[in-house]
Amino acid sequence: DGSPVRSVTTIPTGPPTSSFAGSPTCADGYQLLTGSYDGVLTSHTLAAADGYAVARTAVQPNSEGGRHPHYVGALLPIPAAAEFGEPLAGGYITGCRDGIVRVFGPDHAPVKELRGHENNVSSLAWLELAPSGGGDTAAAAGAVPPLLLSGSWDGSARIWNVATGSCLATLGEHENGVEVVGLPPVPVSSSSDAASAASAA
Repeated sequence: DGSPVRSVTTIPTGPPTSSFAGSPTCADGYQLLTGSYDGVLTSHTLAAADGYAVARTAVQPNSEGGRHPHYVGALLPIPAAAEFGEPLAGGYITGCRDGIVRVFGPDHAPVKELRGHENNVSSLAWLELAPSGGGDTAAAAGAVPPLLLSGSWDGSARIWNVATGSCLATLGEHENGVEVVGLPPVPVSSSSDAASAASAA
């Protein structure tokens, strides 16, 4: 759209070949997603068969349904993991200058909005949960999906359950904007335990 790029992320276009915590690799290729100062999302398809050259570009891939009213300050892919399920797995999340965190499906369709911040959402990250106790790790992990961390110019960070859209905790009273980063896996038995652990960290 001619406007400077404000944020960028990559989304595997096939099954990932690495763990959630690692840098995702994919045999099929990637979707390079950018967000601009004009609130426009642009998708570039990078095909492995073509040496990861740009095979296709789509501006506003879901037409005006993905247009943001202000610049897109943060982008984060949603892992294609079983615990997220449809329509979230393989989608992405955006942080916007209007303070709203928006969740999109893999088809670029808007799924939900997470409201609570009062200024630009400048950073997004995942809080990976490690199931506590014994038992089947994969089965236990499905009960405690990763939580979303968002940081904002309003001086707060928030912890979200993306599946339900609920804010589990607010970490406020920072003097300036907050930038969030992913934390080491937290051993928990529930999402509420994870929120408590992250709040104390």
